[in-house]
Amino acid sequence: MKIGTRLIVGFLAITALIWVTFFFAANNYTKMHEEHRILEKHILPSVIATLEIKAKTQETRAWTSVYALRGNVVIMDKPVKEWILENIISSEKLTKEHTEHETLLGLEEQRAAEELENVAKQFNSAIVEVIDTKDQGAELYELMEKMEESFAIAFPPLVRAIDEHQTHHGEELAESAETILEVHTSGSRILLLTAGFVTLLAAAIALFITRSIVNPLDALHKGVEEVRQGNFDYKVGTGSKDEIGHLSRHFDQMTEDLKETTTSIDNLNKEITQRKQAEEELRQAVKEWRTTFDSITDLVTIHDKDFRLVKVNKVFAETLKMKPEELIGKHCYEVVHGTNEPAPNCPHKQTLADGKSHRAEFFEPHLGIHLELSTFPIFNDKGEVVGTVHITKDITERKQAEEKLG
Repeated sequence: MKIGTRLIVGFLAITALIWVTFFFAANNYTKMHEEHRILEKHILPSVIATLEIKAKTQETRAWTSVYALRGNVVIMDKPVKEWILENIISSEKLTKEHTEHETLLGLEEQRAAEELENVAKQFNSAIVEVIDTKDQGAELYELMEKMEESFAIAFPPLVRAIDEHQTHHGEELAESAETILEVHTSGSRILLLTAGFVTLLAAAIALFITRSIVNPLDALHKGVEEVRQGNFDYKVGTGSKDEIGHLSRHFDQMTEDLKETTTSIDNLNKEITQRKQAEEELRQAVKEWRTTFDSITDLVTIHDKDFRLVKVNKVFAETLKMKPEELIGKHCYEVVHGTNEPAPNCPHKQTLADGKSHRAEFFEPHLGIHLELSTFPIFNDKGEVVGTVHITKDITERKQAEEKLG
């Protein structure tokens, strides 16, 4: 074979190998580009949206607790109630946008996103109910019971749905990174095998291309591992302008967003802990108040303007041979006097009329005992009488003694 022919054959062989190399490289590039597109357009937005929804949910719950305990105080130049309503609107917007995004990915993702949106709406409705209860002037213990009941129903399903979304998207993120790495690895092997049959220049070019791909991917893979272990300060720092470099910069931005979200969640967790401590102190105070209330030997009751029993102590309930919870809400004249309307000279009626305390002694045939009743007014913030406190003594023995002396 002539030298010229050999050169031509060699040139053609090298050219063919170069084209084969180019074909496989282009194929791998296409696969990596597609994985990058999926990661950027679908996975990363889903991960960030889920984290934002979770942060808004926990922040809304924390603000609601502050509103319930302290009222509509101003925090960071804005009333707490306004913070709550803004968070509800933001949460509804995030879940709606998330559902629209997930609908493009498939039926299963759409159903999961719709479920998340529904439980988020239920949680927001529970928050609104708590606010309405507070605005209607409910007692603190009633408000705390409402919060505990509403949150017990609405909050756990929402947290569970968010955690399931986070787990699912986290797996997708890891799978995408692994796929990119696998595509790169297979491409590198083909490039190395082909480079063995070409000239030193072809090998040098293949090595350069390999390094230009391997190093950023290794840095990206290391970044994924560092973030997975909780190191949100790690930066990939790839300066290349190709898809891998673009992906690395998006990865760094995502890490920064995760860091800010995590910091916000930590602050909320501290506030939630403080709120739980306050709730425990409140429950203890209520318990101590109830113990003191029940330890009074006189018959002590609290009445509203409609003659209904709001609170009764243990002695009062035992005197009527009923349980305290059976008496709450009943008219006082029904359970004490056995009548359908209050007595004409009722001290409760007099106190409601003039806002002063009144006292009366009478024999109660319905109970068969003599009673000494004192009523004291209860005022609201506007100075209006909204109820009375009754302190009733059983003076039967005293009356019997007086009758014997008289």
